Amino acid sequence: MTYFPMYLNIENRPCLVVGGHHTAYQKIKTLLDFGADIRVVSSHISEEVMDLLIANKMSFEERNVREEDVQGMILVVNAAADPEADRMIYQACVERGIAVNTVDNEKYSTFIFPAIYRDGDIIASVSSCGASPSAAAWVRDRIREMVPPYFGEIVKQQRSLRKKLKKEEPDAAKRHRVMKSSFKLAVEKGRPLSEKEISDLSSVD
Repeated sequence: MTYFPMYLNIENRPCLVVGGHHTAYQKIKTLLDFGADIRVVSSHISEEVMDLLIANKMSFEERNVREEDVQGMILVVNAAADPEADRMIYQACVERGIAVNTVDNEKYSTFIFPAIYRDGDIIASVSSCGASPSAAAWVRDRIREMVPPYFGEIVKQQRSLRKKLKKEEPDAAKRHRVMKSSFKLAVEKGRPLSEKEISDLSSVD
């Protein structure tokens, strides 16, 4: 099966995680990193998951999952490892047009989790389409080794500069030149640029 790669904004949006053991913990942590509004339902919640829920003030219910729990969710992650629940959750999500991932069960998933590298606004996701998570993690780790440690700060500065230029510079071609040259110079110097360096670039016609 082939999956289309895309980036979805889940910040402050409702996501359901079913399950309360270590696998669920890992999925909750990933969703938290992207600002999701997470609700957890599980018949048993481990100590590590409970600590995470309490620390982040997340909604949870310690009971068996029900079909109606998926209602209103933007996505559902099922780590229950229960064949009957897997089937029920998948069908409920498909009927409602909700994206669902059932851990280690491609048959009951409409999306899969990639191996993720993140440094600020730089995000790289790698997938083997379910064939080999180890292979995806290997490629992810090679990306981590390749990207310089200062890169996230350069991209953060680029975001601010882009907003400033859109507001202050009406010439689209000049905006493009400044963005391109400032990024190139920052990479050459191995750090974000100073205000003077940016000003000098911006003053060139």
